[in-house]
Amino acid sequence: MEDSYTTVKRRVYFYENKIIQLRNSLTAKNNEMNELNEKTSVRGLIKYNTARLDIKNVGNSENSIEIIQVSDHSANYEFPSWFTDKKGSGLTLESSKGELNLKIKCVQDGELNLNLLSMNYKINNKRIPIYINYTDLKINDETIFESNKVVSHDSKYKYTKKVENGEIIDIYVKWEPISLFTSGEIEENIIDVPYLNKLKKYHTARIDIKNYGNSENNVKILENSDSFSKANYPSWFSNDKGSGLTIESSKGELNLKIKCVKDGELNITLLGIDYKIKGNRLPIYINFREFKINNQTIFNSNNVLSHDANYTYTKSIKDGDEIEIYLSWEPL
Repeated sequence: MEDSYTTVKRRVYFYENKIIQLRNSLTAKNNEMNELNEKTSVRGLIKYNTARLDIKNVGNSENSIEIIQVSDHSANYEFPSWFTDKKGSGLTLESSKGELNLKIKCVQDGELNLNLLSMNYKINNKRIPIYINYTDLKINDETIFESNKVVSHDSKYKYTKKVENGEIIDIYVKWEPISLFTSGEIEENIIDVPYLNKLKKYHTARIDIKNYGNSENNVKILENSDSFSKANYPSWFSNDKGSGLTIESSKGELNLKIKCVKDGELNITLLGIDYKIKGNRLPIYINFREFKINNQTIFNSNNVLSHDANYTYTKSIKDGDEIEIYLSWEPL
């Protein structure tokens, strides 16, 4: 007979392996994914669908709110010390369910302040904006809005309402990541993370490659380990200095072999995708972890990059040179 500790350990190991198997099946059409790599973990993506609600009954030091009912049993909520002052005690709640029903009770007369935002995510003590699209807010069955409200931690949506002591407030809110992802390559609802198929952009690396010289300079793809990733030769990347290509992949790692046409200077730029809402670019951050050229390590450490904050590698090359490129990356 095994003891209880061994039993629990065995069960944890079993469910961890189940998660690995589920993540490996996310790309239904891609039979090449054999095991879950730490850098492609679903857990790294949940923050991009995590809504945060800050709620406070503003009045005096005795003002507060009580949670009566919350539909997401895995939601995290607390009454942090920084949200308590002479005007009352507030709570913060985070959920990644995609929608939430919340019933609260107001303690003392006051003004109910409800802020919709995203989580407070930082790297090296620097806040990285995560955008959430709130699509529906109802208070006591009254529709406050039923349209797209794109927010972040520092750019939030604020709602206020006068309340009385003992008043019960029903809150319904619905949200999603900031855009639809429509390629259909990822199956929905593999794990209990709503809108999982919309999160792919947060794991998509982009590589821009150009052989600079004259108008005849370019590069050709000989091998690409990601069968879903195709090279594009956009018109804006072609001029009298050569033709460049861009590649996007969400595999987490990539092996490329390219052939250089004409002598020149090879530029390889690592970045995030060009994502925009209403003409405004929103930064998508990717953590590039390893970069090799012809089996030579260029870096083997964390490099957090976006479309505008990118990394460029240069190398002098000869006509006909074949270059092997290896990359690995992960969401933040």
